[in-house]
Amino acid sequence: MSWDNEIDERRRAIALFRFAVIGELEFEGLQRGELSTRIQDLAEKTWKMPSSSSKEEDEHKFTARTLWNWWMNYKREGLKGLIPESRKT
Repeated sequence: MSWDNEIDERRRAIALFRFAVIGELEFEGLQRGELSTRIQDLAEKTWKMPSSSSKEEDEHKFTARTLWNWWMNYKREGLKGLIPESRKT
């Protein structure tokens, strides 16, 4: 596997992780007020990132703003909208 493929696999894994976090929002057909409440609930949870070890420091919380951004990107572009941009070196 080349370096680029490894990066692409990680980016895809992150997109799927993000979808898993916000996925329940899409399927429930929540109204905007309910959606805000649910996003705030999700922001209070701790999430284990993909490909991370079982150490506590590998767990993350995401702000409601981040979750809103993920949800809006998903609404606009589907799963492709959840793929993080490549880092430029």
